Amino acid sequence: QYLTLGGTAMSILCLCATLIVYSLFQALRNIPGKIVINLCIALLIAQILFLTNNVFASISILCKVAAAIQHYCWLATFTWMNVFAIDVTRSFVNMLKGPCTVFHQSGLIWKYIVYGWGAALVIILACLIAELLDVDMHFSYGTSYQTEPCWIQPAAMVLYTLGIPLAIVMLINTVCFIAALFAFLKMKQGTEGVGDNKSSGDAVIVSIKLSL
Repeated sequence: QYLTLGGTAMSILCLCATLIVYSLFQALRNIPGKIVINLCIALLIAQILFLTNNVFASISILCKVAAAIQHYCWLATFTWMNVFAIDVTRSFVNMLKGPCTVFHQSGLIWKYIVYGWGAALVIILACLIAELLDVDMHFSYGTSYQTEPCWIQPAAMVLYTLGIPLAIVMLINTVCFIAALFAFLKMKQGTEGVGDNKSSGDAVIVSIKLSL
């Protein structure tokens, strides 16, 4: 438990430092940089609530709100990771086709924002409606006992409301990784020749970075 708390606290500090750096340097606030900022915000809020949600356990309504916001931020973390994968794939594909135009870039970040925050919001609204209608799933936000953290109840519902969205995101990210890798390797075909060995080494390095 202490290792989890210590690791989460360290992660929060690193996320804050990342946000400060991106706020100070305008050159970093391009489209990939803005994706990183949104990802850090979602993950930061989720981790802060993870550390502090026991504080709200004694007040039912606050406990429900804290659990719902934490659920939303974890989902948004997944979708922003997905946005990052999509943007990397788009960049490689555009490099293969030719230089990106300003027209293609304009408004792109807003589309990412709508998806990054909006997709998670749709799931949360569906969960809230299920709780209000008291459907057969018996889904609810809160805690069964005041000594437990404010989270999704019952625990089995975590699989459906968090596990399935995560699995879908991972599947899409895998497809994006394969598409980006193929685009990269296709670009490398035009540089074969004297530097074949170096190009092969670069391809391996890029492949590892993409997978991470």
